[in-house]
Amino acid sequence: MKRANYHTHTARCKHATGTEREYIEAAIKAGIEVLGFSDHVPQPYKEFVSGIRMDMEQLPEYFETLLALKEEYKDKIAIKIGFEVEYIPQLFEELMGKLRDYPVDYLIMGQHFLDEEVPANYVGRPSQDPCKLEKYVDYVLEGLETGAFSYLAHPDLPNFTGDEVWYEKQMTRLCEGCKALGIPLEINKAGVCENKHYPNENFWKIAAKVGNEVILGYDAHGPQALLEEEIYQMCLLWARGMGIAVNEGFRIG
Repeated sequence: MKRANYHTHTARCKHATGTEREYIEAAIKAGIEVLGFSDHVPQPYKEFVSGIRMDMEQLPEYFETLLALKEEYKDKIAIKIGFEVEYIPQLFEELMGKLRDYPVDYLIMGQHFLDEEVPANYVGRPSQDPCKLEKYVDYVLEGLETGAFSYLAHPDLPNFTGDEVWYEKQMTRLCEGCKALGIPLEINKAGVCENKHYPNENFWKIAAKVGNEVILGYDAHGPQALLEEEIYQMCLLWARGMGIAVNEGFRIG
């Protein structure tokens, strides 16, 4: 089956490598039919300068580069231009206003932080705080209800080490909310590659029980990530073991 990947970063986020052309060439070699670039969106912070996302001033060049490559490679691969977005309620309306000036094909939600972008608010840090997990689910569902997002990246990012019953309750709420909104959930291949705490079996057992639509995202931070066929197949096999059929034919637009 021809694949699509909508979770691809660029060096502008300050923690990825490779040129856009290298990503595109790798995707073609891998047999990917649609390649979506979704670098971390620049947030309209007033004074804070993020170390993990492009600056607002880089938006024009991001689109100029990708639109030129989209035209150049149009006979070989479909290129989509989007962003991975943190939902920050107090900044979201301003952010969407800025993005309306550009030909954005799609947005995916990747909720890494709660409130300010500081290490203490990173949801991937081990935490037993039940309020932090509940707040993550609140943020995600509130953001998805805006209708702006095509899917939820790494929904199992929260590294909750507290009460298992609470985890099941909150993640069931998340999965049921996403299903009601028609939002697919992403199994994140980068988590497997980098031996992170996700994919989380407990989460995906819940998703299987709820019956969520599930896709697989490369979360590529380098061109080589698109060529790791053995790991891609391992992810599919792992998902089947969870009772999940990954929708490899998922398309945006």
